[in-house]
Amino acid sequence: MLLNMRELAQKMVGVTASQPSNADLLTAIQAIRGKVDVKTDEIMQSVSKVGSSWAEVAARAPPAASKGPTVSPTVLEAQRAAEASKKSKEIIVKLNDPDAIKQYRDKSPAQIAGLINAALQASPNPQLRTYQVLAAKQLRSGDVCASFASEACAQGLRQRQSEWIGSISPRATVNRQTYGVLIHGVNIESFDATSSETRAQIVRQNNHVHDLEVVWLA
Repeated sequence: MLLNMRELAQKMVGVTASQPSNADLLTAIQAIRGKVDVKTDEIMQSVSKVGSSWAEVAARAPPAASKGPTVSPTVLEAQRAAEASKKSKEIIVKLNDPDAIKQYRDKSPAQIAGLINAALQASPNPQLRTYQVLAAKQLRSGDVCASFASEACAQGLRQRQSEWIGSISPRATVNRQTYGVLIHGVNIESFDATSSETRAQIVRQNNHVHDLEVVWLA
């Protein structure tokens, strides 16, 4: 029994001797803290070299992958051509009367189309009486958009609006479809660009263009 107690006492002395002292623990903690401070300084320096703002970091980020399907240039061109063809067969009727605009607000697209077809049937021009609206609707502006079977039909109605538009509303007009063309580098030293006769001559030389207007920007 005394031998066992002696062995137990020796083990306890050995364990106590192997445990670090408080001074050793404090020294180890200070060493670890120093290493953490050094690493923090290194990280902050690298961040400052990379960029000084989140905007710069975001600017260097790779672009996000597009989730939508890629449309080929051929398809885009076909879509633009289809939209242009659709627009060329439409006419915009400006009612120019708040009361008429309000009256058309209460009508369905089919009723609006019926009113336009009735106005065409009442035209003294036999050719216009053969035209028929395929679809019609009132726009948010109050104007009326009407679609026809062909561009020639829509163009004919624009040019002869006085022969049918009055039956829609006394103050109604067809909105002209215009295109702006900007020409650079025109030598105007040989003629007077401010003369009305000069503009009239240009219009006569381009008589294949309907409702041509010439305006000098400088």
